[in-house]
Amino acid sequence: IGVGMNKLILIPLLSVLVSSSYAFDNIIELGEQLYINQCVLCHGNEGFDLSSPVIAGLKEDYIISQLNAFKPEGTRTDELMFVMNDWAAGLNDQEIESLAKYISGLNSCDVIVPRSITAGNLLNGKRLSEERACLECHLKSNFKIQGQKGSYLLYALDSFQNGQRKNVVMEAAVEGLAQSDIAELAKYFSSINTCQ
Repeated sequence: IGVGMNKLILIPLLSVLVSSSYAFDNIIELGEQLYINQCVLCHGNEGFDLSSPVIAGLKEDYIISQLNAFKPEGTRTDELMFVMNDWAAGLNDQEIESLAKYISGLNSCDVIVPRSITAGNLLNGKRLSEERACLECHLKSNFKIQGQKGSYLLYALDSFQNGQRKNVVMEAAVEGLAQSDIAELAKYFSSINTCQ
């Protein structure tokens, strides 16, 4: 292959690289705009007092699965987060993907999390978490519970226990727990500072 042939191969390759880079920037920009306009009020520092979870830094595939679960054909209908059902219904696949890319790139340590707003004993919460092997899954899973808002954890655990939220593993994990146990688990996990 001569020098001229190398240039002919290189020029189309460069144009593909440049256009894919530009498309990626547009996806991130779309995700950022959607996040700023729709998500940050509940999931950012503005939502400090709400029971909504911190979503910054979650894995892309988890965010995509949860947004799809909030759609009308999905599995999540939620009394507290009913606004998510209405909002997710209007999202197309590209918007969901762009939100997931943007949110997964955020640093969860930039969101202020109230550490201990639930009653309970931290040591009992730690003991329960070890008995139930919570971190066996959550260290590997898409949803990080360490340092999450206590009010959200309390709400989520209650939702799994009362059947409002469906997940076979989580339903088994909370089976038989007293309300005080759930509060202590929420307190323990929210007290873990992963941002040191």
